[in-house]
Amino acid sequence: MIMDSAIVRNLDRARVYGLLAGLFQPPQPGRASELRRSRLPDLHQSLKALGASEELLEIAGVVAAALHRAEDEELVSDWEANFEASGELSFSPTEAAHTAKPGTEAGVKTQRIADIASFYKAFGLDVVPGTDRPDHLGAELEFLHVLALKEAIALDEDNAEAAGICREAARWFLEEHLGEWSGKVSETLSEGGVGQIYPAASALLDAFVTLDRAAYTS
Repeated sequence: MIMDSAIVRNLDRARVYGLLAGLFQPPQPGRASELRRSRLPDLHQSLKALGASEELLEIAGVVAAALHRAEDEELVSDWEANFEASGELSFSPTEAAHTAKPGTEAGVKTQRIADIASFYKAFGLDVVPGTDRPDHLGAELEFLHVLALKEAIALDEDNAEAAGICREAARWFLEEHLGEWSGKVSETLSEGGVGQIYPAASALLDAFVTLDRAAYTS
C-alpha cells in the first residue's frame, strides 16, 4: 500500500518537531539516549524528504554528531548553563520574554499566554511536564509535533475537516508564535550558546521552522 504524500509529509514533520521538542524541554534522566534511539535515525531522511537545503542537512549532521557524543550529564549541564537563571548565558526559553512589544502591559502578555494554553487544550495537549509555561519553547515544539501527527491521522482516516483544522492551526501557530521568535533563539545561542548541543540545535530550530513556515505560504 502506497501512503498518501501528505500523510508522509506530516509524519516527517512530526519526527523533526519531536526531536526538537525533546532537545529543548528540560532534560530528564535518559533523555540523551532516548533521542539517539527514537529521534535521530530518521532525521536526515525526513529533512531531505521535506526539501531541506544542503546547509540545513549539514546543520542536522552537526546536531546528530553532538547528540551521539553527549550523555545525560552533559545535556543537563549545558541546559542549565544556557537556560537557567543562574546559568552562564541565562537565555529565557519562553516566548513572552522575547516578543513583548515596548509598552505592552503585563495583563496583555498574561492573556496571550492564557490563549496559548487554551489552544493546546483544544487539541488535547496540556503544558509539557517540566516546562511550567505554555509559551516555553519545548511546549510550543511539542504542540507542533502533536499537530503534525493529528493531521497525518486525520488524512489517513479521510477526515478532511479535521485535517484542515490541524493544518490551519499549524499555519497560525508558526505565523503568530514559534515563527515569531525562533530566529531570536538561533541568533543568541548559535553565536554565544554554551556547549555544542544547543548552539547547533538552535540553528536547526530556526532553519526548520523557516522551511516549514514557507510551506504554508507557497
